[in-house]
Amino acid sequence: MIPDYLRKELAVLFFIVNKDQTTTADISRDLKLSKRTVREAISTIKKHLEEHQDLKDFIVIKKSGIIQIHPTFKSKAIDVAYNLKLQLLKRNMMFNYTVLLLTRTSLDKNTIINELFISTSYLNKITQNLNELFSAFDFTITITKGIYSLKGNEMNIRLFSYVFLQDSFQDIEWPFCDISLESILKNIPEEILTNSHKRSNIKNRSLCILYAILQIRVKNQNYVTPPKDRLIQTLFTIVHEILGIASIFQQNIFGPLERNVEKTEIQYFNFLARIFISDIIQTQDKIDLGKTFVKENHPYCTLSRDILSLNAILIDDSTSEEERYLFNYYLTLFNTFYFLVGDVLDCFTDLFIPSWSFQSHVKNEYMSIIEMNLSSLTLNEKHKNYLSNQLYTLLTSEMKSEVNIYLYLSKDFTASFFIENQLRHLFNEKQIMITDNYSLSDIVITDTLERSTANKKIFYLESLDNETRWKELLFLIQETYLDKQTKQKNQVRKF
Repeated sequence: MIPDYLRKELAVLFFIVNKDQTTTADISRDLKLSKRTVREAISTIKKHLEEHQDLKDFIVIKKSGIIQIHPTFKSKAIDVAYNLKLQLLKRNMMFNYTVLLLTRTSLDKNTIINELFISTSYLNKITQNLNELFSAFDFTITITKGIYSLKGNEMNIRLFSYVFLQDSFQDIEWPFCDISLESILKNIPEEILTNSHKRSNIKNRSLCILYAILQIRVKNQNYVTPPKDRLIQTLFTIVHEILGIASIFQQNIFGPLERNVEKTEIQYFNFLARIFISDIIQTQDKIDLGKTFVKENHPYCTLSRDILSLNAILIDDSTSEEERYLFNYYLTLFNTFYFLVGDVLDCFTDLFIPSWSFQSHVKNEYMSIIEMNLSSLTLNEKHKNYLSNQLYTLLTSEMKSEVNIYLYLSKDFTASFFIENQLRHLFNEKQIMITDNYSLSDIVITDTLERSTANKKIFYLESLDNETRWKELLFLIQETYLDKQTKQKNQVRKF
């Protein structure tokens, strides 16, 4: 749907925005684009920024080859990038046609032609093109009595609608014309609105987009059907019985629903909400459901336990029981979701711009062990790759390293006391520690001559009031911590 050239331009833009500085060579290597393509993309992006947002010199290219966002715009760079992305997408006819299909309760040919300013023949052409794209998601554009609508796998239609609209519009614009944002806010259950002030604008907007999609689909009697797989159905039931979060169906905003239809709708919502709007669920509720999964004999729950058992060598001994319940929670939900959508998951990830990637680029000892252990537990190579990346994220989130800091400050006898107190307030004492053993130290902070060695970083701090040097010190500590974590991931078998 989105032209390849535009995807490349946006990929380059977001790459630059997310870096303090970069080079053409870096962009070329990481995005797998030729240097010529990168240079052309940057030139085009600069023209777009000047044309659409009246921004000159947003991207600066120095004589040294360094590429960076101009300091003036650094604080709002992400905002600029997402606004430009939407502006460019709205210039694409297939994008606009898709938005109409996803956001209107009723859509006839004249409405489409008039709103898009296109001919009937061109409408027929882009309808055919979109149907080729939608076929991968198992739904299609149908025309019944002159009304254009999406029919097919209802769950996929809703997931596509949510991912596509949320990623494209963020909280920049409200994409629905027939449904106001205010009307959606009125119908959001009170218990969810209560905590809305704790969530960012974009998270609240995502929730509103989801509710608007539900309203359009359900009110037009486009219902999800019970899963064909009995195991998925029983897992849905377990999730619903432990904690139901589909209170929106008690608001009666969708009109009267048959009992079996309502039950299926609620079970789908209860499950999918945990994946796509998981922030509305309290951590303790996730722990409780994870604990239930640990005790259940359901095959998907058993699979999660087997996964963790085979990878026990990678789980830190200090990992709490609650954290282990969360591991089971996330693994069981992910596997159920994969069994539900199958390889269509690839198609959903392709909808994100910039592209949404798991840790597929990670190649280290840690990941190798995970992939080897999962080979016998997964359906196919794609399932193994997705699951490996999910497990990698979960387990490395618990990985802890230690940075030992040795203080030798001779000019001010209170300096060591000051530095130690400051670092204790800024960092976790179990990970960033002051040591009196020079041989164990990773960083030496000093105000005098100290010879550098291969395994120690020497940091010279001539004044406690030097704010710039303090920032550099904090960065050095963080960098050292991450370096040690990287080494851990490459030396698993040596533990």
